[in-house]
Amino acid sequence: MTALTAIKYHSTKADGSDNSGGKVFTYVAGTTTPQATYTTAALTTPNTNPVILDSTGRASIYLDPALSYKFVVTDSADVAVPEGTVDNWQGDALRADLASTAAGKGPALLGFAQTGDAGAVDRTLLEKLREIVSRADYNTDGDFSSAKGNKPNIDGLGNLDAKVTRAGAALQENLSSALNDIPAGPRDSIIYVNATSVRVSRNHAPMGGFRVRGHYTRGRAPTFAMPASKAASTSSNLGAESAVHTENWYAVFACANSGDGAAVLRLMPFLRAGTVSGSNVPLIKAGEGVHALTATTYAWGGTNNLANTDCLVISEAGAFSGRVTTITANVSGQVTLQTIGTVGAYDFLLPAPPGFAYYVYLGCFYFDTAEVRNIADAGSVVKAKMVNLADPNFTSGGAVALAVELRCGGYISPLATAVVMKDTHTVSTASTGTHAGYFWHDSSSHEINQNFEQKTNAGNMTVTYDGIELPFSQWQSIWYSTGGTLAASRSDASLEIKGWIEP
Repeated sequence: MTALTAIKYHSTKADGSDNSGGKVFTYVAGTTTPQATYTTAALTTPNTNPVILDSTGRASIYLDPALSYKFVVTDSADVAVPEGTVDNWQGDALRADLASTAAGKGPALLGFAQTGDAGAVDRTLLEKLREIVSRADYNTDGDFSSAKGNKPNIDGLGNLDAKVTRAGAALQENLSSALNDIPAGPRDSIIYVNATSVRVSRNHAPMGGFRVRGHYTRGRAPTFAMPASKAASTSSNLGAESAVHTENWYAVFACANSGDGAAVLRLMPFLRAGTVSGSNVPLIKAGEGVHALTATTYAWGGTNNLANTDCLVISEAGAFSGRVTTITANVSGQVTLQTIGTVGAYDFLLPAPPGFAYYVYLGCFYFDTAEVRNIADAGSVVKAKMVNLADPNFTSGGAVALAVELRCGGYISPLATAVVMKDTHTVSTASTGTHAGYFWHDSSSHEINQNFEQKTNAGNMTVTYDGIELPFSQWQSIWYSTGGTLAASRSDASLEIKGWIEP
C-alpha cells in the first residue's frame, strides 16, 4: 500500500454558516457506487458512508491512494451544498498534482480570495503567487524581462520596473527612479588648473539635469561615480564643439548612460540669442561687454549634432526662466528650439551635452581671448579680478539720474543671481557737502545698497566701496543713481566686477 492522503475537510452551507451535521458521500470515481474511506492512515477502520461532519462542518478522511474517488457533500437534510461535488480525486495523484508545476497543476488547483473587502475577487493561488518575483525563481543571471511572464522587470543592476505616483505628482514614475538620490546642496566648486583646464570636487554625481537659482531641473535621479580624473580640458572634453569658443562662458557637466560604471566630464558653451525669427535663434557674442547684436558662430562637431538634446532657457522676457525645451536643429550660427516661448535678443541658453541620457550641471567658468580665467570658487560665491562694467547707461562723471539700468549679462555666469562689485569714484570740487551712490533692484525707488560720504575739506575726495553684493530681481540687471549736494561733482567713476553669487 502506498502513502495515504488525509483530507482535512471543511464545508459551509449556502448561507455561509458551518455545515454542522452535513454529510460527505464517497463513491467510485465517475459512478454512484459507494467506496470506503478510513478513519486512520492504517486503513483498518472504514468511515461511515456518508461521513457525518462535526459541529464546525469539518471531518478528517483518509483515502486509499490506489483508488480514485467521487465526493458529494450535502447538508444534514441531504440538500447538496454549493460546489459540493468533486470527481476523479485520487490520493497520491492529488499530492503529485499539488507538487507539479505543469499547467493546471500545483497552486492552480487551489483557490484564493482576499479578506476585508466585499468586492474580493475569486482567484487561484497560482495567480496570487505570481505577483511576487525573486531571483531564486530563475537559475540564470541577467534581466527579468516581460518575456518571463506577468511580473515586474528587474535589470542586471537590480532596478525594479514598477510604477509609483509620488505625493503631489500627477504622473507615474519608475520605482527605481523614485528611490534614487535627490540632487541637493550647493553646486560644485570649479577650480582653476591651468590655462585650458578646470577641476571639480565631488566624488559622485546625482544626475539632476540643469541647475537654476539653486534648484535642479530633474527631480530624483540616478547617481554615478565621478571619473578618476576630475579635470575637464577645453582641448579634450568639449561636449559638442571641435574647438573652444573664445570670450565665452562654459558649463561643466557630468554625463552618463545607463549601465556606465562612471560619469564623464563634458564642457558646453552658454549661447546668447540674437533677434529671434520663429523658432530659430541666431547666436551672438556672449562675452563681457556685449551690447550689440554681433553675430558669432560655433565650431559644432556636425550639423544638427545638438538635435534632440535638452536646452535650458536661462532668461526670457526680462526675467530668469528655468524652462527646459529641446533643440531640434543647429548650424554654426543658429539653433532651433522646439518651444521658443518669449526668448529674445540677449537672452541666454544652455544646451545639454549630446549623446547622454543623464547629465548634471556642476559649475561654469569664463574662457577669455586665450585662456580660462583664474577664479576662486566656493561653490556659491565666486571671486576674481575681473573687468569694469562698461554699460552704455553708466557714466564715469557727473550726477546719475534715478534708476539708470546697468546690465551685467555676459560679465558674470549666466546663472548668477547676484553680482559682487567694487564702486570707485572721485568727488572733484573744493566744496564741502555730501555724496551718495545708490543701487536699486528694480526701476522704482527700492534701494538695496547705499554708499554715503561726507566731504569736509577743500581737496578732492576719492572713495572706494568693495565687496558690494547686489542680488537681481529681474534677470542680471541692477539700477544705479547718485545723490547729495555734491552729486554733480562725481568723476572718474568705475564699477569693477569682482565676482558673482550662484546658488
